Amino acid sequence: MPSQNQSFERISNLAIFPVSRANPFDPPLDFARIRDQNSLSRLQYPDGHTGWLAANYTVARAILSDPRFSITTQRPPVRRPRPDPLADITDVEKGALSKQLAFTDPPEHTQRRRILAGRFTARRVKAHRPIIERIVSDQIDHMMALGPPVDFVEHFALPVPSRTLCALLGVPENDRHQFENPMKVIGNPDAAPDQLSQSIRDFINYARSSISEKRRNPSDDILSVLASYDELSELELAGIAMQLFAAGHDTTASMLALGTYALLAHSQWGKIVLDSEKIGLTVEELLRYLTIFQLGAFTRTASEDVEISGTLIRAGESITVALAAANRDPQVFESPDTLNVIRDGRSNLAFGHGIHKCLGQHLARLEMKISFRALIERLPTLNLALPSHRIPICNENMFIHGVERLPVEWDL
Repeated sequence: MPSQNQSFERISNLAIFPVSRANPFDPPLDFARIRDQNSLSRLQYPDGHTGWLAANYTVARAILSDPRFSITTQRPPVRRPRPDPLADITDVEKGALSKQLAFTDPPEHTQRRRILAGRFTARRVKAHRPIIERIVSDQIDHMMALGPPVDFVEHFALPVPSRTLCALLGVPENDRHQFENPMKVIGNPDAAPDQLSQSIRDFINYARSSISEKRRNPSDDILSVLASYDELSELELAGIAMQLFAAGHDTTASMLALGTYALLAHSQWGKIVLDSEKIGLTVEELLRYLTIFQLGAFTRTASEDVEISGTLIRAGESITVALAAANRDPQVFESPDTLNVIRDGRSNLAFGHGIHKCLGQHLARLEMKISFRALIERLPTLNLALPSHRIPICNENMFIHGVERLPVEWDL
């Protein structure tokens, strides 16, 4: 694989955020050195402040489960080097966004997570299997009707989680664009500030109107569950709906696309065993091996002085957990830099750890299991339509790692 950029810039032995990957499948090169030689490293953020980087598996788990490390937005900003996307939205709308699960600590976080937790249990998610199987089948039919070559991202990886989430939320199929289009802009690190603000406002306005309608005419969907909580305003509930869609859309889409790319590039497509247990192991291995979250998604702030592995983290200091490095820890996973589709990697940290562990993890796993099973059964000769090194990788400033396009082909 060609090197995109250097792994780390170095100033006085500081790691500089954001960072680049040496190839699409591996964490930045210096992560292994930091993980293996030191539990923590100093890290400089885009706004100029200095915090800490944790790359060791055991240390990562300790930080993510320690209540002394806060996830609230009341910390020095950890953001991409671009103008503030919230600059043009109202304080009321900002307040609604700040109530999202990703930006709250207990007890507020506990209350909001409890609202949705029952909808995302393993048992409840399994009940959606027929819906997901239909969506996956539809998208494969669509790809086959187009004929090769096809952009796997546009015609499969993006629509599968989008259609699934809309079905679960209770958003009409014809209204998918009301959620999808704003998210395309919000997730684009090169979008102009006014575009970002307008997209946030568009999403919130549509979600508010949907929740208002669900309060009048509830049904068996997640927006109706949100609408049933009268103690939260429509604006607050719209903020939660926005996080649900954002967290469950780009992440799963990236895992489907990058996972397919990895399997094909490593000549593993034909080696996947399709029985229910083995396909589950393949999904867990892809989650471990790829770990698509970039650094900013797992940053905490010490609420008091905390000693971690012999290092003092002072109150108010930022600390970022590099999950991609932790999931390659040789103390936990044998030959961690090798993609092994039958490895038992279920202890991976791909969805985080502790009280903020991804609420939609069971849904993401089910979508991946159903998708890879169906793709391998129906398109066993799937292959890359471009040389592996020519697949375009997403901008390193994005919170989610992945591919921009994935041209694929198959034997007719």
